[in-house]
Amino acid sequence: MNNALRSGLIAVICACAHAGTVPAPSTQFVEVEGSHFVLLTDLPRAAALESVRRMENVLAALFHGSWQGDALPREKLRVLELASARDLHQFASPTMSAFYQPVDLFGEPMLVMSTEQGGSENVVLKHELAHALHGTFLPRSPRWFFEGLACYLETMQFDPARDLYLIGAPSEDRLQYLRYHPETNYGRVLTLPTREAVLLSGQESYAFQSASWLLVFYLANERGKQLDDYIRRITRREDAQAAFHTAFSGLRAEELAEEVGRYLQTLPRHLDPAEAQVSYRLRNVRIAPWEGPLQAREVPAAEVEALHAELFFLSPGLPRAQAHLAESRRAVETALRLDPSHPLALAVEMALPESASTPPPLERIRAAAARRPRDYRVQMLLAFAVGGRRPEERRAALVRAAALVPENAAVLNALAWHDLTHGRVQAALPVAEKAAELAPGRAAVLDTYATALAKASRCAEAVRVEERAVELTAEHASGELRRRLLVRLDAMRAGCDEVPLDEE
Repeated sequence: MNNALRSGLIAVICACAHAGTVPAPSTQFVEVEGSHFVLLTDLPRAAALESVRRMENVLAALFHGSWQGDALPREKLRVLELASARDLHQFASPTMSAFYQPVDLFGEPMLVMSTEQGGSENVVLKHELAHALHGTFLPRSPRWFFEGLACYLETMQFDPARDLYLIGAPSEDRLQYLRYHPETNYGRVLTLPTREAVLLSGQESYAFQSASWLLVFYLANERGKQLDDYIRRITRREDAQAAFHTAFSGLRAEELAEEVGRYLQTLPRHLDPAEAQVSYRLRNVRIAPWEGPLQAREVPAAEVEALHAELFFLSPGLPRAQAHLAESRRAVETALRLDPSHPLALAVEMALPESASTPPPLERIRAAAARRPRDYRVQMLLAFAVGGRRPEERRAALVRAAALVPENAAVLNALAWHDLTHGRVQAALPVAEKAAELAPGRAAVLDTYATALAKASRCAEAVRVEERAVELTAEHASGELRRRLLVRLDAMRAGCDEVPLDEE
């Protein structure tokens, strides 16, 4: 396309973006960025600032009150907090109080919750933060332990009267589930191979989580010193099975399963919080209130509408046949009338079913990139839109995106995978390694790093990293991703000579 026409398109975009015919959304959103969170919310500005401080406090309490590594995670979690649960249920299943989206339309994780249903005290938030913490220092652990530990920490509570956090309270929901399901096979949970555990979903996944929680809860309360020793050993990268055998003095899986089954029968159905302090191994955690710097900005109306469009498109917890696609289309149209170059709105438009058979709007994206030179998301869209037939242009867009956000694991991961699929192993390896350092709890990122190690003939390291990637796929990854990683892991274990590469 000639430069004159391209300039004309940019001019049209600029003119449309300033048209005054589209009303702004009635609700004002604010974005607040702290050390470990980026919050988008419709709360008033002062409440939004306080919400980020509380989330930072929750993360610090989990870190200091639990088994820990050397440092907090480097990757910031994007959180959408809506004041009303009703607003959350406009696009999500009414059964959900919050949800974790492991990959949004730009490959990044996002957690959505409401202030009415817990806010910073939300169980889902604490569960995912626990996974993020343990992903940094537990390189290899059995699936039941990794999941049970997160479930154990999700019950952390703040006691305002004493100004401290309590870790280790029993989970009433999981206890109730296990009592209703006396057929639960704890021995199977303990011995279930990782490649089977990662394929569990729905009710089976919740059952596995709940049984895993009780196993960890029992060990923390009845075999606490041995549990501490076990965690120290696997942190030192000892073989998990050998570490368990040594720490628990040869305790066999079937013996532990029997102990836990009997233990469940001894737990009271109702326990006063004061009694819980005496009956269980609760940890009291008092931390200095977080007082780090906060950056706040008002979110433009087009961005709010684009976010609504993305959430309606995702429709968490609903079958795809019931997804709110009509609402997503309306929100996209509004966002693009407000700002025709908005990258998230363009991404949702491209993701809608009617766009599946049409090529990406390349020239619109080029114009958006010219108008938004500091927005990495447009470069990611451009990398996608140019297609596989223009690998150098695709790589140039990914390099520009990585330069704009050098600490963004999703962008680095995309660049590393592009280089791997085009024979640039030595260029891919340091980029993939940095992405894995930023996001050690994300399966897709570790998969890329493992593949780079394999292609660099560092096969033993590749196997260890890919095993970790497979373990991390259990909770949120699609069945397709889990199967792809298992295929790659098998190839790495066979010697790394023929590790398959997916298309970009």
